[in-house]
Amino acid sequence: MLFKATKSLAELGKLNAGVFDGFSQVGKFVTIYPESTERAVAIASDLHALTANQPAPVVPYDNPLRKKSCIYYRYGGFSDAFVIFRKRSLPAIARQDGGLVPDLREPGAAVPRWLTDPFLPARSRPALEFATPLETDYTDYEALAQRGRGGIYQARDVSSVPARLCVIKEGRRHGETDWLGRDGFIRIKREAQFLRSSSPGIAAVPRVITTFCANGCYYLVMERITGRSLQRVIASRERMSTRRMLQYCAEMSRIVADIHAAGWAWRDCKPDNFLCQKDCKLRALDFEGACRLYEKDELGLCTPGYARLVARGGNVSSPETVDLYGLGTSIMQLISRSKSPINPAAAFKREIKKRNLPRHFAKTIQSLRSATIRRRPSARATQRVLQELLNYPKFYWP
Repeated sequence: MLFKATKSLAELGKLNAGVFDGFSQVGKFVTIYPESTERAVAIASDLHALTANQPAPVVPYDNPLRKKSCIYYRYGGFSDAFVIFRKRSLPAIARQDGGLVPDLREPGAAVPRWLTDPFLPARSRPALEFATPLETDYTDYEALAQRGRGGIYQARDVSSVPARLCVIKEGRRHGETDWLGRDGFIRIKREAQFLRSSSPGIAAVPRVITTFCANGCYYLVMERITGRSLQRVIASRERMSTRRMLQYCAEMSRIVADIHAAGWAWRDCKPDNFLCQKDCKLRALDFEGACRLYEKDELGLCTPGYARLVARGGNVSSPETVDLYGLGTSIMQLISRSKSPINPAAAFKREIKKRNLPRHFAKTIQSLRSATIRRRPSARATQRVLQELLNYPKFYWP
């Protein structure tokens, strides 16, 4: 009997993230290919008994053997047969008449319509379930992102008058659980806590509409914010005036400073999480990793290049200094127009000279990434340097 399994815990983490091997692979740390239907039913029953009451992420698009079971199943092709479907080559399965159809990984496709589900006798009849806000309050769902710890959706909130578009963030129980036990459910709940606490005083962060639990997940409903991410603006290579560039830098600094003034640390400061709006204003998104400023909370997930967790002398960065490093990297990326956060310093220096920007400004931004933590200026001090530069009458920024 054939089976496959992840070769390491690192590979399991990547698999459960749903972004490296595809969202449909989340939770499939062992996959078994039984030689017959009878054998599949027997193995599934044995595995369910062995793993009963164990926590596990939901396997997208597959059917659970029973409610709250770790065992999932689907009907799929074992051969190398492929078909062209919507201009893509996809694995194929055979119908009863021998014709090939695509082996789709999508909701409701775990067992083809022409087959009888052999696991139905093992699956208990679902209990009467009451409708959740997902069914009663929101319609016209559009998935904006999907990964192991949860999805992000745009939807129409029909519970408000008039109806309005909103964004719903989903935190899945056991989704991308880290070594400290933090899963998608906990992360989105923390983001909601941050937004409720800070949004009254920080105009740049999204307003919370409501939160609720449904189907074992935590849901955060927020206002819909439009705009292009700063990362896309950087990658576009479109011409940008020095004044506009400095205004974006000042906006980033102001947002991070306001977050710190509210007693929080962001810990995910990067161009992808800033949305550009009119008049060079920025809005900030994605606060799953936020924590109280002086809270001892180990940073689990972080984007490489935007966080230096251990500084010179073995000192561990505080939540605030993690933000300062990310702010410095983001500003360097913007000025150098570098798509990657890895080693933007050389291109930053060239652009500083090309745009004839003052030396003290360059030194302030470079200090944000200093290996000596105490040399990193605060976000508010950085904002003041940028604002003075924009207001200084000696300079004219085209």
